[in-house]
Amino acid sequence: MADFAGTWTRYKVENEEAQMNYIGAGALYEVMKPHVPVMVITKKSADTHVENYTRGDWKQEYLVNVGGESNFSMGDGTTAKVYPKYANTEKTSVVYDFEHKGIHQKYTRNINGDELEDICDYDNGKCIAKHYFKRE
Repeated sequence: MADFAGTWTRYKVENEEAQMNYIGAGALYEVMKPHVPVMVITKKSADTHVENYTRGDWKQEYLVNVGGESNFSMGDGTTAKVYPKYANTEKTSVVYDFEHKGIHQKYTRNINGDELEDICDYDNGKCIAKHYFKRE
């Protein structure tokens, strides 16, 4: 796994409001939008890390097991079984592909040095959002 560990602050976003409305989280978006998202990723082993996402008062923790099963709290009291996989041999790209509440969700995370990009694709291109982070 590339070194995803560190503190990441989002500096740019594309289509976030549409993303949040598409997944039924429009009210949450209204509360969160004035706050800059920060992720703290801590490496646990070669292919496992903990991700703590904070945005204002909203906090979410994910244990990510690339190549195995991960159970993600979806922030609404439900969980999704996710099986993250590397998208390349360099292990600089991870894909999370799953269905939750009838919505197909595919998240692709790419890292290039101190830049991290999250591409969020819902229902095979019906709604796409992109989030850009820099490592502090």
